[in-house]
Amino acid sequence: RAQRQGSTLAPEVESGLNRALDVFLEHVDTEVREGVPVSRPFAEVLAERRDSFLDFVTSAEDAKTCADILRAVGTSEGVGEIETEQCREQEAEKEKDQEQEQEIEMERYADLAYQRDCEEMRRWPIATLAAPEELEKLGAVY
Repeated sequence: RAQRQGSTLAPEVESGLNRALDVFLEHVDTEVREGVPVSRPFAEVLAERRDSFLDFVTSAEDAKTCADILRAVGTSEGVGEIETEQCREQEAEKEKDQEQEQEIEMERYADLAYQRDCEEMRRWPIATLAAPEELEKLGAVY
């Protein structure tokens, strides 16, 4: 906020205009904390911002509008938490399904490892057990 030289505005008017412009400025915190910051409800943050600019809430209608907005934000936050929980459950379910599919795929692979090409069962009559020469003709190992 730079003050203009030779301003024709009264100091209190210029101060009011600067204060009005401050509504659009937001402090950027560059502090690096040691731990994970605690998440605060958006309604709480919004109420804090409103309180810092209460001098712009001049009528009962303005106050009612602020209250309505805070109430709407407060009720919608609960919905967001429910949706987040549902998303977590869906992700966990997807993960579980993927693990099951991987296990099934591994079992199929293991089954294939013990399977030989062109090795089908060859049926032969039980009576050939009595004649070892017949078994040799069939290629059986006795």
